[in-house]
This record gives sequence, structure tokens and C-alpha cells, in this order.
Amino acid sequence: MDRLRVVHFSDDFSIEEITNYLKDKSDILYYTRTLKEGKEFHLVKYNDSAFFEMHKLQSELFKFYNNNISLKPHLKGLKIKGNSNFSITENMNPIIVNKIKNDLNNILKK
Repeated sequence: MDRLRVVHFSDDFSIEEITNYLKDKSDILYYTRTLKEGKEFHLVKYNDSAFFEMHKLQSELFKFYNNNISLKPHLKGLKIKGNSNFSITENMNPIIVNKIKNDLNNILKK
């Protein structure tokens, strides 16, 4: 069975709760967090052995989604900031948040 190497959190979880949950999970490479009623999406590198640069990964996913006629309208107004360890995307549409979560799960299966 494939193990997920990314964990998704909602804004119901505090950073302390996320940290406590992850502290014994050495196989988790990344985590995501959705804030502000789904309008803000964080993608964070949790483990040093993680191989993607966060900002670059998310930017490339959005470029890919932009070529999909059904997803393109949901990408308007997105703002991405971050670096190799995290990315924060503002003005997210729930459709795109769910798409990213599913795609990350597929990309990061072991």
C-alpha cells in the first residue's frame, strides 16, 4: 500500500497541534494548511529529505492548471509568495485547493 508523504490540515489546527502531531512522523515530507475559510493555502517542507522547492512546485502546478480550460477561471487573482521551504497562496478557490491536495498526494506517494 502506498503511504502518503504529505499531510493536510485545516485552520482548525494550531501550529502547536501540527508540530505535536508531526514530531514523530519521520516519513512525512510536506504538510499543507488551509486558512481563512479556504482562501489561503500553505505548502510547507517539513523534512530536510524533501526534494521539491515549495514555491517552484506550486508555481509549476498553477502553470499546468492554467492550460486546463475548466481550471483556468479558478486561478484568477492568485498571489503566491514563499521560498524553497514554503509557499503561501492567497485568494484560493476551493476547487484549486482540492485539486492541489489530490495532486500532491499522487505525486508524493512512496
